[in-house]
Amino acid sequence: MKSTVSILCTGLNKTELESARACVSHLTIHERPCDADQLMENVVDPAPAFIFCGTETGDLPPNEVAQLLRSVYQDAQIHFLSSQRETFKRDLLVKNGFNDAYLVPIENGILKDAVTLRLAEMNAGPAKSYRSVSLIDIAPDTTLTFDVFVYLPMNGKHVRFSGANEAISKERSDRLRKHQMQSVHVKTDQMPAFYKFTADQLKKLDGTPMSDTERKERKQKAVRELLSQMFSTDSATDFSKGQELVKDCNEIIKSYVVGEDGKNSWYEKIMSHSGEAGGSYSHSTNVATFAALFSLGLGIGKPEELAMAGLLHDIGLADLPPDIQQKKEDELTPEERMVYQQHPEYSVNMIKSRRLVVSEKVVRAISEHHERFSGDGYPKQLPGDRICLEAQVLGMADVFADLMQLESGRARVTPMQAVKQMIDECAGNPSHAQFDLSLLRRLANLFPSSLQQAEELTA
Repeated sequence: MKSTVSILCTGLNKTELESARACVSHLTIHERPCDADQLMENVVDPAPAFIFCGTETGDLPPNEVAQLLRSVYQDAQIHFLSSQRETFKRDLLVKNGFNDAYLVPIENGILKDAVTLRLAEMNAGPAKSYRSVSLIDIAPDTTLTFDVFVYLPMNGKHVRFSGANEAISKERSDRLRKHQMQSVHVKTDQMPAFYKFTADQLKKLDGTPMSDTERKERKQKAVRELLSQMFSTDSATDFSKGQELVKDCNEIIKSYVVGEDGKNSWYEKIMSHSGEAGGSYSHSTNVATFAALFSLGLGIGKPEELAMAGLLHDIGLADLPPDIQQKKEDELTPEERMVYQQHPEYSVNMIKSRRLVVSEKVVRAISEHHERFSGDGYPKQLPGDRICLEAQVLGMADVFADLMQLESGRARVTPMQAVKQMIDECAGNPSHAQFDLSLLRRLANLFPSSLQQAEELTA
């Protein structure tokens, strides 16, 4: 049954329309040609909650389309969707009247999250929409004002763990930690109650400026702002803008990656970024964090440089054809795979075109992070002795982040299991080994040797 809330789409090409439909499949969709007379005369009634405008605006510049739509639908959220990075200018689009602008399909996840949150605020969203929150933010033996769910990835279900007006005992909380769960889920429409709860709890503590969940959300927002600037054509060729981008990168690294709470151990930081749903930007932030922590633990490279490489390692994906962006690597045809395997070089090219002054180690780590120790990686098939150690560390962080990501239909993986899987794959097929086995074993030695030790470290 379709919701009474509707959306209006205008000027969208095929890719942009697919992105719009993917995040509002339960809503009634009205399509209109991007023509001033049609938009003014053929009005949607009742007024749509969302309007998605794309790149096919004909003779109408996007800013004029935004102003026209705003004059007709004053209360609607108007978003610009672009599948063309070469003309994408997010800041200018927002300045000229759009609530936000998204580069699709790489920002499909961010778009869906924004729409889902807005629908929850309107009490018009899907009945079952959840958001991940850090378990550390839910104090044991304290009465909660919201329901708490745990996500079971093998069957893709959320199971209620605790109800509103109940408390989660320390014993039950410890049980979650025993299973290496660092996050739980709250219904999207109950997130205001969660934020109020955590704010009240923080008032009782000294020196704690924000909840762990809010910290992660701020980091996600900061990374999105950074990468949107990287994708925007306004950021190209201007040296001063390149300096600003590097400054923003360093600020994110200082505030959210390397400079995280010093009271947390190396292992606790690994755990706090494990076991969450993925997305293009959450993956970048997790790879940046894991790369910095692996650098610190292994004594290879500089953590700040590995974090920088982690943030930027996949920006070249935005320059791939949309059809390839939306496929997993093992779903690509041989021809598509050849195109996909150029994305590390596309990432480096974007860094250079944005005139970012970063170290040669950062550039090499990004360029070589998909090379394999056996010499059959990409894009240049470099053998192990020609791959820089920083690239191997970044590559390990990339694979580790993928293994730790929650994915429907796949069992939850602990950090120790993830590293063991990486070791087994390299040891079992040395002629196709992605990493130096001795380096992986050094990494494994950094993790607790038993589950009991892991529980003691995170208790």
